[in-house]
Amino acid sequence: KLGYVNGEIAKPNATDPNFLDWEAHDNNVMTWLFNSMDPSIYEIFAYSETARDLWTALKEMYGHADNSSRIFEIQQELVNVVQAPNQSFTKHYGNMKRKWDELRQYRPL
Repeated sequence: KLGYVNGEIAKPNATDPNFLDWEAHDNNVMTWLFNSMDPSIYEIFAYSETARDLWTALKEMYGHADNSSRIFEIQQELVNVVQAPNQSFTKHYGNMKRKWDELRQYRPL
């Protein structure tokens, strides 16, 4: 289904006999993407016409290379992290690992 997102599976003309199948698959992909979003993010992109349009809009908004403010914010969260008195080590470690993983997305090795 990646082809619907990256444009490899192009939208056929509405008169093309494959159009209805394409539209159904594209709508499924859009649903998957929307279901992975926070509702406040969904509201911004809810009127995208295709999965490709949705993905392009998401990349334009969130895919820019300069995420320095978010990188700084994550680094500060990691520096200031404190295990709560009633929090298990596993839960604490999981929270830290999520931050490290997010940081790695912005700054790949």
